[in-house]
Amino acid sequence: MLGIVLLTLQELQHRLAGGRDIVAVADLDRVLKTNPSRLDALVYRASANRALDRLDPALADIDMALKLAPDSVEALLERGNIRRLKGDIPGARQDWLRVAKLAPGSAEEAAARTNIERLDRKDEPAPAATPGARQ
Repeated sequence: MLGIVLLTLQELQHRLAGGRDIVAVADLDRVLKTNPSRLDALVYRASANRALDRLDPALADIDMALKLAPDSVEALLERGNIRRLKGDIPGARQDWLRVAKLAPGSAEEAAARTNIERLDRKDEPAPAATPGARQ
């Protein structure tokens, strides 16, 4: 069974990269039905839902991921992205600052700092994507 879940997650990465978010969400629904506490699957599904402009389900997945792993930099970065898109600028900034504190020198820190710089410049393009996920 684990091989099937891993294969599905590998296929999911290709689907997210190829813009096939609806298919990816369906795949992740199956993975999470089998194992609802898969942190990686929750973050990937949140990213796919964000790309589909389904911000409430995306936020629900990230909230669940952060209950499982409160210091997950991937989940915090994604929650910051979702919060930014929902208009919660202070919440987004708080998440991105926490990512920078928890993961200095990482790709996640670089993405978080880029997002904060964009907020500070007020040009506010789409947030930098969670590394490994689709923007």
